[in-house]
Amino acid sequence: MDRGYKENTFMINGQISSLHCMKEHIKNPGECTHAHYHNYCEILYGIDCDINIWVDDQLECFQTGDICFIYPDQTHFMYSERSDNQYNVIKFSPDILRYDGQMISEVKQLFFTLYRSKNKRHVTPASMLDKSLFQEIIRDIFQEWDAESPGYEFAIRGQILRLFSLLSRMHTPSALTPTVSNANDETVATILATANYCIEHYDTITGKEAADRSHLSYSYFSRMFKQIMGKSFSEFISNVQINTAKNLLLTGSLSVTEIAEQTGFSSSSHLIATFKHETGMTPHQYRKQMKELYQTPMG
Repeated sequence: MDRGYKENTFMINGQISSLHCMKEHIKNPGECTHAHYHNYCEILYGIDCDINIWVDDQLECFQTGDICFIYPDQTHFMYSERSDNQYNVIKFSPDILRYDGQMISEVKQLFFTLYRSKNKRHVTPASMLDKSLFQEIIRDIFQEWDAESPGYEFAIRGQILRLFSLLSRMHTPSALTPTVSNANDETVATILATANYCIEHYDTITGKEAADRSHLSYSYFSRMFKQIMGKSFSEFISNVQINTAKNLLLTGSLSVTEIAEQTGFSSSSHLIATFKHETGMTPHQYRKQMKELYQTPMG
């Protein structure tokens, strides 16, 4: 199945923009957006709405006062039975959250939120939010965007960082800090850098190679990787493999055997067994279910 279209990057004065803000007003019931994905992070804030939103294979309800955070490269679309849905959209490059000289605690939090939280819920309900605070942040972002006063990009970036920090605190387990309490900053930085490398080379890299790349002994690397990342190295790689396999299944052009080969599984049976263990269904069942869900209006 087609996972949707890839949304183009935004251009301002002939240059790629790292952010874009929109006020959406969907007057008619039905499909609010077609299935699509993009390289941006996306934050939705419900002004007056009652919408079903699919992000990858998760269905969530997005209503007035809720905030929805969508990660880069996640297929998503929206459908509503009611008319006159209004919500704000803030899209920004993940690079907005990074800068030279970033403290290790910031790097750790950023990595956790962007990579370890992708399987969590995307919608934060209004009941969990400080309504006046979040309304103030969203209002300030759009006032800056509309006015385009000198330095408005800096002002918006500051508010996005504020918003991101509030959301990440709400969705980061309190056990994260104690988990890495016995790891010094250098070790944390090394493990995070290696994990990031492994995401790009998941189909070939081994635990021994990752340890060598980190200049750590295999036993120490394995122990610290699990403490810092919250899962063993093999579990981490398996998670990346499964998420990649899900995206490939959504394209509908590759067989399970071909997907197994592309994602580093030893065989199609290995992929099937692992996929079923992680998702509760086989790749064929997942593809069939997702095809039906994407083609059936949601009520």
